[in-house]
Amino acid sequence: MRVSPVPVAVVGVLLGLVYLLPERAGGIDPIRREFPAAPPLDVVEPPAYTLQRGAQDDVLRSLDRLAWGGHAGLVASMDHLRDVGHDGALTPEVLSRLEALGPHDPIQTAKLVTVLANGPTDDPAVLDMLVQQALSWSTLVTMQALRALAYQDDPLAMMGIYPRLGDPDPSVRQVARSALAYRAKEGDREAQHLILEEVAAAASNPDLAYLVVLEHFEENPEAHELLTRIANEGDEVLSLIAWAGLLRSNDPAARAHFEDMLAADDHVPRVNALRVAASARVVLGEEVWEAIVDDKLQPEVLTLAAMLLVAVDEGHPSAPEAQRLLEKVAMDPLHPCTVEVTDALFERNHPWAIEKTRGELKAYVGAQLNETVSRVIRGGGAVSREMATLAFERLGDPHLRDVERVLLARLVAHVDPARAADLVVRYAMGGEGVSADVSNGVLDLLERLGPVGVQRLTGEIGDERGARLFVRTAAAVRSGVALPGLAAVVKDAEFPEDLRREALDSIVGLVDGPRVEILHAVASDLPVGALRQRARLLFWNYL
Repeated sequence: MRVSPVPVAVVGVLLGLVYLLPERAGGIDPIRREFPAAPPLDVVEPPAYTLQRGAQDDVLRSLDRLAWGGHAGLVASMDHLRDVGHDGALTPEVLSRLEALGPHDPIQTAKLVTVLANGPTDDPAVLDMLVQQALSWSTLVTMQALRALAYQDDPLAMMGIYPRLGDPDPSVRQVARSALAYRAKEGDREAQHLILEEVAAAASNPDLAYLVVLEHFEENPEAHELLTRIANEGDEVLSLIAWAGLLRSNDPAARAHFEDMLAADDHVPRVNALRVAASARVVLGEEVWEAIVDDKLQPEVLTLAAMLLVAVDEGHPSAPEAQRLLEKVAMDPLHPCTVEVTDALFERNHPWAIEKTRGELKAYVGAQLNETVSRVIRGGGAVSREMATLAFERLGDPHLRDVERVLLARLVAHVDPARAADLVVRYAMGGEGVSADVSNGVLDLLERLGPVGVQRLTGEIGDERGARLFVRTAAAVRSGVALPGLAAVVKDAEFPEDLRREALDSIVGLVDGPRVEILHAVASDLPVGALRQRARLLFWNYL
């Protein structure tokens, strides 16, 4: 029998393609693919005036950088100025710069307004400047000033907000109205008066933000009367919002209204009533609880469970019945809400939930174990740390599958990072005879270990994989404990240039420790070249 040459040719081509495919490296996959580095930090040459006056003054350097730095440099400046605080010369310097700018540079003005807003709220000069900027011709500056005025304690802040409430620009108008609503919620009498006037004049279609804050006008009969009117006369959405506000104010009519909603045959109003009651931390409708649990409709049972937990947490007279129903749901393996309710009981140290979780950690695999691990992580506290001990015991099983090993490592890294650091780092480095899947599966846990993980990784920077893991974890954790190790990586000429650059960038990204001193020391030890120049630019762009 003669074989057709076409299929043979096709098979030959396919085999050729297979041999041309890149081989997968044996053992641990390349760290660059599994644990990618952050992109290099942007650096630009600072202007001459900054070089002249900012070398020894971090405040001036940070303020100047607002005008010429990139986005990441801007964030670094804002963070630093916030940490420095407004003692001494910072506030006068910012006010002086705003006065000098006038109306000519709205972008820079908006940045300085943000710096000013993070300062003291009791300085009359600050409030005057914020009011002045709220009346700016620039939309950007106006909105930034309005956001700042919302949080000022002085009632005179309304002088900047009020003129913008009817602004023709909808963006400005929205920010102004949000600022007014926030001030009214915090007890500003003038803001409350303005909102009451507007809601009364447009009760059939009020601003929703204004409607929501009415409940915060304590002991204000006019606000209560408006809420009652809208609850009875408004459309479905407005009515529900108004009734919710009244329920939070312990209004008897609102309580009766939501009791009626719970007694309805329609599923939707029952769910809405339960959601409002749970968010208001009000317990009601006990006569229908059992029926809702038995119907096993997940949206209803979950919203009911939220309210039952309120009853248990606050010691409500209905707490025993609420506890019984929660246990009934949790102990029914066929109930669609058993996992969520068991999680909630575990968070509250319920004995049955603790014993169930203990048994699951010893025996569950795959997706079921993932649910249990997530429950323990969310639970926190001493009980979760006890569960971490069980996880460590199971991790000692040499026959444990990779997927379970990674899941249990996730549990111990979240719950007891100090104890887990050595294990997770050894897994990440390919120790303990673990597979590449385990090594790469625990890489995202290194950040979770925090400073203790960074310290443990310091001992692994002798080879490239360990150094890369250390540098990338240090960049994510941002703790000053990484400084000696980062300096060592930068100065080690045996490492690739990209890794040394990455370590150099990571130094300026830390949030504590002697970053400036270490950066200067590292730069002085580097030969003249690209890395040394980059160290200089990093100082000006980020420190």
